[in-house]
Amino acid sequence: MWLLETSQYKCWRSESDAPSFLWCYGGPGTGKTVLTYGRLLSVITAGALLIGHRSLVLDELLSAVGDEDIGMAYVYLDYADRQAQTVDNIIASLAKQLSLWKKGSEDIKALYEQCQKGKSRPDLSKLEATLQTVCNRFKRVFFVFDALDECEDRLRRLLLAQLKGLEKSRCRFFLTSRPHLQDLQRNLCDYPKIEIKAQDLDIKLLIQKRIEDDATLSELVEDNERLEVAIVDEIIKNAMDM
Repeated sequence: MWLLETSQYKCWRSESDAPSFLWCYGGPGTGKTVLTYGRLLSVITAGALLIGHRSLVLDELLSAVGDEDIGMAYVYLDYADRQAQTVDNIIASLAKQLSLWKKGSEDIKALYEQCQKGKSRPDLSKLEATLQTVCNRFKRVFFVFDALDECEDRLRRLLLAQLKGLEKSRCRFFLTSRPHLQDLQRNLCDYPKIEIKAQDLDIKLLIQKRIEDDATLSELVEDNERLEVAIVDEIIKNAMDM
């Protein structure tokens, strides 16, 4: 829960005049996706968005989406799915997700009609206009983009340009990536950042739970508290924030 307690997150989440971007960065294996996305599966059925295996940040944001004035959309960028990950597809996905939070989807229907009822594909300018119109139906919109380092540099630059074009007073963007991306460092230098890394207390609790659940390990440290402390301390020392 430490991430939700940071001043950067609380401000980004709730303050009306907060910066629109929050960048969470960390090395591989430090828990970025577990914290922000997890094994999130979306299934669209009967006009409703059903979400399973939710993660910490999405759960927290979704707690507010019961209010029809608040919307949320998310994208997980996967290195293995680069062909499908274009700016057009991402913007279309965001507009579709947001339209599902509101009863009725007049903006999406209008775009469908403009494209000869699905016979042609809308160009980027039409998708941008539709996304902006859909966003304007909400008081606040949260966008979550996980693993920005997984996409190509050109796509990331184009995507950031599109996001910055959305109305800043209404839209909030939660981004995660590895820390080495120079274009993100340049683009987000004026925005708050949070380093994602395993906390010593989290590692300690995990190890203690594993020992407790494993009969062999429990027997090993039984009546030997110093040995358990030594094991926990040594693993924490060598965990390297993962």
